[in-house]
Amino acid sequence: MMKLTNNDRGLAVYHKKLGVIIVDGILADGRVSCNRGQVVTDAKSLRSVNDKILKSSGITREYIEGINAHI
Repeated sequence: MMKLTNNDRGLAVYHKKLGVIIVDGILADGRVSCNRGQVVTDAKSLRSVNDKILKSSGITREYIEGINAHI
């Protein structure tokens, strides 16, 4: 598995059933690991996050940056 190091920033993405999650690694079979390995999903089920999605989810950009993620 390709795993992000502490210096890397995870990508905030949107999953229609789980909401906003953070990608933290890519598995050898192409699936992605999210939320420190607690969620493993197919990349096709994810979409990019924008300010509208963050706002509707009650998540601020400051929070995203505070957990060392980006959109």
